[in-house]
Amino acid sequence: GGAFLNVDFAWPKGIARAKELNLASSGLADVVVTSYIREASELFDEDHQGRLFTVLRHPIKRLVSDYYYMQDAEWENLYSEDE
Repeated sequence: GGAFLNVDFAWPKGIARAKELNLASSGLADVVVTSYIREASELFDEDHQGRLFTVLRHPIKRLVSDYYYMQDAEWENLYSEDE
């Protein structure tokens, strides 16, 4: 078995928890995935630096994907049976 850390980076509260657990200095995480860049940057310091990278989808491919997704996504607020 290996060591693991369960932290939810989808919300600022989870990032704050990671900071309390000293995630950066623990060495347990190689990658942090979040859309809260500013909050996540507070996890790191001069001795435990992070690197930022971004993954982007082509805007037209994303638009087409969203269009087909919304055709079946009855649970979404923007869903419309008329279209």
